[in-house]
This record gives sequence, C-alpha cells and structure tokens, in this order.
Amino acid sequence: MRVLARLTDSRSLTHSRDCTVPQLRALFSHSSAILAINTKLLHALRARFAVPPAAPLPCIGDTILEAVEHMKAYAQYAVAYGSAIEVLDELTKKNTKFVRFLSDVAASNAKCDEQSLMSFLITPIQRVPRYILLLKELRKYTSKDQRDYANLTKAQSALEELAAFINETKRVAENANDLVKLSKQLEPKIKVRQPRVPTRCVTVLTCSVATNQPTNQDLLQPHRKLIKQGTIRVYGAVKGLNQAKSRHLALCSDVLLVTKRETEFFGGSDVFYLQFFWHTGSLKSAADLNLADAGIPLDIVAGAFPSSRRRPQCCSPQ
Repeated sequence: MRVLARLTDSRSLTHSRDCTVPQLRALFSHSSAILAINTKLLHALRARFAVPPAAPLPCIGDTILEAVEHMKAYAQYAVAYGSAIEVLDELTKKNTKFVRFLSDVAASNAKCDEQSLMSFLITPIQRVPRYILLLKELRKYTSKDQRDYANLTKAQSALEELAAFINETKRVAENANDLVKLSKQLEPKIKVRQPRVPTRCVTVLTCSVATNQPTNQDLLQPHRKLIKQGTIRVYGAVKGLNQAKSRHLALCSDVLLVTKRETEFFGGSDVFYLQFFWHTGSLKSAADLNLADAGIPLDIVAGAFPSSRRRPQCCSPQ
C-alpha cells in the first residue's frame, strides 16, 4: 500500500503528462484511506507485542475487531477497481512515458520486488479474504478457554460480514453501471415516438408505449436496479417455417425491456433497438417474474410475432 501511496502522491506523473489527474485518481482511488487503516492496525499490533519475552502471548482479537469497524473503505476500493484496471490497460497500451515511469519506479524501489502495478492494485481486493483465513488459523491453534478466543471469533464473523458487504456493494454498483450503459445504447431512446422496428410490430409497440407513457429518463431511476440481462432465442411458426429470433432482455426491479441487439457496421459498438417496455411491478429476482401475472404476452416478448399468429413454442437461453 505504501508503494501505491507513493505513486498516488507522485507529481512527476502529471507534470510530465504521463497521465492526467482524473486517470491518476481512477488508478489509486481510496488507496490512501486503506493505507491509513492498515498502518493504524500495524501500530496497534506492534504495541501489543512490545512485551518481555517471558510474558504470556498478548491478545489481538479485540485489536483486529476494532480495526474491522473502519474497513468499509475496501468496499469503495472494490467498486472502483474495475475502472482502475481499464485505465491501467489503456495507459500501458498507448502511453510509453507511463510504461517507462513504472519501470523506473520498479527498478529504484526494492519494495516492488519486481511486481507489476497490476499486482499491487489487486492486493487490497485480496486483503479481507486473507484476514479471514488468518483468523481461522489463529482460532484453530487457540483453545476455547483462552480469553482471546471469543474476540478472535467475533473478529472473524465481522470480517465475513464485511466481505459479504463488499461483494454486495460491488454487485449493486456494477448493475447500476450496466443499466447506465444500456440506457446509452438504446435506440430509439425511451420516449413516445415512432420506434425503429419492423412495420408489423409498430401497432403493438406504439400502443404499449402510449399506455406506459415512458419518458427519456424512465429507465434511470434511483429506486431501479438491474436484476438480470441476456439474450434469448425465441422459436415460433412464421409463414409455416420454424424460425428463431434473437432478443436481448433486460429485467429491472420494476420493468422489463425487450430489445433487438445489433452491432453497428462502423465502430463495432452494440445498439439495442427498443422493442418493448413493460412495467412489471416490484421484483427482487428473476424468479419473481411471471409473464402471465404481469400481463405480458409471449408473442410481444418475441418481438416478431403478431398477436394473430401462434405464440412462440419456447423461449430458451442462447
């Protein structure tokens, strides 16, 4: 962590235009806070072990337990970790000055031990699970009648709860980012206007859009979470032939989006043409969605079968 902090405070990175200030912040987000937490823990443990050699082994469970209360910064670091790796990948591919700077730091600092910046960035992600493993080993060699055993148990439980909190915080942030990304890729945007879809679907879609009255900001709401998204293949009878249609579904906590996913010829980025937008009611998981109860016809979900035709025979993951 001290190596990361040194890089964070290094002014030569920005002064020589090796990377910008926003890139520097993205790379080392929350690393200073994590360093402060662990430095305080280290000093507390050293103070506990500053006893005569003949003295009984000191208790450390309460010290670790106290430190866990301040470790929620790891959750924010985990959320920002994905962006940090993207920035690092971009800089190492396109910025020779940045690569040279990292090489110079590694050569001049013995603490780097020939490890890459990627290795240092992932270390805080691994820290909490390693603390849990360490406490499991300590409890294994500590008898239950020793006074430190109870605090070691509490510290282990607190760290396990912290690990679950970090994972959940990271999952929620990733889902929010995915929802923002999807909203930017939707075409046409969610607003009442003629959708760019096959003519035979226009009547159904215009009716559903008018009924739900979505606006351009409808997809992004503070209460809305992305539960699951993916591509399905819908099979049905069209003109006497069995044909499969691909549709990309995005299920949120209260809406279902059915889109047609295409890749632009120039640039290769994905575009999701909005086929259907439906309010489902409050959902916590994909298992809570019942198409029939929500009033969502399967032929509309297919996006290519008018209601006068036979409904799809099955919907299966692609």
